[in-house]
Amino acid sequence: MTVMLELRPEVEERALAQARAQGLSLESYLAAVIAAQVLPVEPPRATLEEFLAELDDFAEGTEDIPVLPPEALTREAIYGDHN
Repeated sequence: MTVMLELRPEVEERALAQARAQGLSLESYLAAVIAAQVLPVEPPRATLEEFLAELDDFAEGTEDIPVLPPEALTREAIYGDHN
């Protein structure tokens, strides 16, 4: 599909600079920008085993963190003498 765009001079200047910085033509750069905005980004799918392994990695080193007593999670304990 061919689309004709009328760009403000400052937009054209910045788009050209970005395209050159990436070694692309202006047309290729704008097509990539539009595709990135239009196409959905699919998050990578992990298996249950991979997910659990990542959780284990995340939790590594937390064995010695003390458990807070229930009293520490009351409104009074959190806010003290103010509301």
